[in-house]
Amino acid sequence: MISIKTPNWVHEYQEANKVGNQVPKTQPIINWQPPPLGCFKINFDAAVYKDLQCCGNGVVIRDHLGKFIVALSEKFNNVGSMEYAEMLAAGKAVEFGPEMNLKDFVWKVMLKV
Repeated sequence: MISIKTPNWVHEYQEANKVGNQVPKTQPIINWQPPPLGCFKINFDAAVYKDLQCCGNGVVIRDHLGKFIVALSEKFNNVGSMEYAEMLAAGKAVEFGPEMNLKDFVWKVMLKV
């Protein structure tokens, strides 16, 4: 007979979500401002996960009414600094609009250094 010990994922989830274990949300409320009529707004940001030795970035494009047009997210390995992660996100945002055949952009950067 073969016995395989598996982790108790349900117990781990329940423990992590107990009242008191939750991290309070401290991010400020940011009011989104639309771009001018006929333009698109590109928002992008990055996050570094030092323990995983990677970063993630995201790009969101909306029209002047705030309607979602398109988005992307990517993961990069071995990114050493937040500044480099933000640079990767900015570079992807600059490429992404034209790749989607969209023109006339307003940029919004969420940069914390």
